[in-house]
Amino acid sequence: MKKVLGLAIFLAVAQVAQAANIEAGKDLAAAVCAACHGANGVSVSDAVPNLAAQRAAYIEAQLKLYKDGMRKAPGATSPTLTMQAIAAQLSAEDIANTAAYFASLPGAAAGAKSTQLPNLAKAAA
Repeated sequence: MKKVLGLAIFLAVAQVAQAANIEAGKDLAAAVCAACHGANGVSVSDAVPNLAAQRAAYIEAQLKLYKDGMRKAPGATSPTLTMQAIAAQLSAEDIANTAAYFASLPGAAAGAKSTQLPNLAKAAA
């Protein structure tokens, strides 16, 4: 019984020690993700998914699939290649932190677009 209790305490402490760092995720999102997914997880276009309020486990799983080259859109589209290149550079800690940050945000309102959309349109012109 003492061994089971000791193991349970160890696992609880290990989970707390490995908890994601939302602030680090916010910094990474601002530097890497914001151009397409918006600084607050609200996408700049209908073709790019909103990440705000998505479950952290879902975001982590998708980033790991991109990193491993297992997630691909039909025809290996440019966004898929971009996400694979970005995810390839992320550590497991980066992925967990970024996922926790986006999960901590409120969901986007229906039809909401990132405030960066006008800047993106200017850059493309």
